[in-house]
Amino acid sequence: MVMIEDEKLESVVGGAKKIQYMKVSCIKCKTVFEADMSKTKVKCPACKADNIFAG
Repeated sequence: MVMIEDEKLESVVGGAKKIQYMKVSCIKCKTVFEADMSKTKVKCPACKADNIFAG
């Protein structure tokens, strides 16, 4: 078995996707939490409101 580095996996079909976490503030309750910025919509862990990211 050969281990492949994450950077090389991106070029493989079905490879690993880099997850980037960023601290964001919930649009509804203003709780600060870490969100996966590769997603366009995440739920607030405190109030369960959907937070949508554009761009």
